[in-house]
Order: sequence, then C-alpha cells, then structure tokens
Amino acid sequence: MSDGERDNLQQLILRYLSAHPFAADSLKGICDWWVPMQRLCEVEQDVRDALSALAETGQIVEFRLLDGQTMYRASDRPDLS
Repeated sequence: MSDGERDNLQQLILRYLSAHPFAADSLKGICDWWVPMQRLCEVEQDVRDALSALAETGQIVEFRLLDGQTMYRASDRPDLS
C-alpha cells in the first residue's frame, strides 16, 4: 500500500468515526462494515451530484413515484404509449 492509499484509508476511518462517534469494532468488523459503508456514503453523494448535473442539463429525467422515491431515466427514451 502506498503512503497515499494509507492516508486515504486513515481519513476514511476517521470520517466514519466522526459520523458514528460511539462505534467500536474488530478488524474484521471494520473491514466488513465501516470501510464499505463509508465508501458507499461517499459514492452515493458523488452519484447524487452526477445525477443532479445530468438532470439540470436535460440529459436524464428525474421523476417521483407515488411512494416518494426518486427515479431517473434517459431523457431520449422512446415513448411507450
């Protein structure tokens, strides 16, 4: 592991602990839960930002289902009616 990769992993663990100050776990638990969950949260925000930008430029369409869930689709999808 390079110094940069180690620094990134250390920062990821610290961000997880900042978000979950009472967390405590074993090495396996941290590998199985903390690291993937923190990465998922960070990736989810990146994906949310990308979807918003694509919707703003009209490249995708954002719509809501009756249950309030937001969905996305291609803006040039053929009409199925």
